[in-house]
Amino acid sequence: APLMKLLKMTDVPFDRKFMLNGAHERLAKITNNYMTDLAEKAEFGGVDWDTVGTKLLQQQTFEVEPEHEERCAWLAVVNMERANFLAQFEKGILSSDAFQTLETFYADLAAKAAHVDSDDLGKIYDEEFNKLISDLSAEKAAHSPVPYEVAIAYLAANAEVAHITREISARSTRIFTKVAEEHEDNLHKMKAELDAYVAPQPKARKTRISITPVIQSADHQAIKQARAVFLVLLKQRETIEHMQHEGELTDLDAVPMINAINKMIGSQYSTSVRCLKQPESEGEPNAVVPDTVGLKETE
Repeated sequence: APLMKLLKMTDVPFDRKFMLNGAHERLAKITNNYMTDLAEKAEFGGVDWDTVGTKLLQQQTFEVEPEHEERCAWLAVVNMERANFLAQFEKGILSSDAFQTLETFYADLAAKAAHVDSDDLGKIYDEEFNKLISDLSAEKAAHSPVPYEVAIAYLAANAEVAHITREISARSTRIFTKVAEEHEDNLHKMKAELDAYVAPQPKARKTRISITPVIQSADHQAIKQARAVFLVLLKQRETIEHMQHEGELTDLDAVPMINAINKMIGSQYSTSVRCLKQPESEGEPNAVVPDTVGLKETE
């Protein structure tokens, strides 16, 4: 340990210090807002909130020299984007192929970013991003749904990163804003990828939807159709799991319903590409009706 300290191998690098500062600032804001909400509740009347504050994880500040801040902001943004894609994948809203495409992009970017100066980070990001766009264009020409998923995931991740960075201090926000400005051209390019799948649609009623969609092209429409089914299935599963947790559904009834949805989700993965080359009636997966354990159908 003494030798490691002497060689400065135990020192926290600047990028981690920068991220820790931002995390501590955001945690402090969220904590204060939560304590304010609790203080307004009658059941917490008389609580000494100053004392409560002393018993919590305290905010720390780490020194980061100004000349390192822009580089640190770039690395923080890349890290948050990458983490967001992993979260989307783990939640099930990003397919393994789309996630692998994005993960390869960010792995290559991170490897190169470790060896360049701050001034070159934006250039490296643009170079790798243009390669990604080129790969997506090739996949789109091959009627793959991956470009559609990647575009949605990338724009969603950047929106979340923007939300997070706005909650950090004014000084950090100024630095993040500079990085965001250099991201603008990338966002426009990815938005253009998504626009290729978007056509004007009639407004859908809140009740049962029975409108005729405006079809841009058969393959784009099939990709969007499959994506819509997939997202609604995820919402159904989430709702049933919530009902199970709240006691609105028993485990005996919730489990077969969730299993049925899982089978349908698996079917969506296996048919998402095949449906591009088949009529809708053939390519669309059939609905699965769950077996209700211990109950009989009523006539």
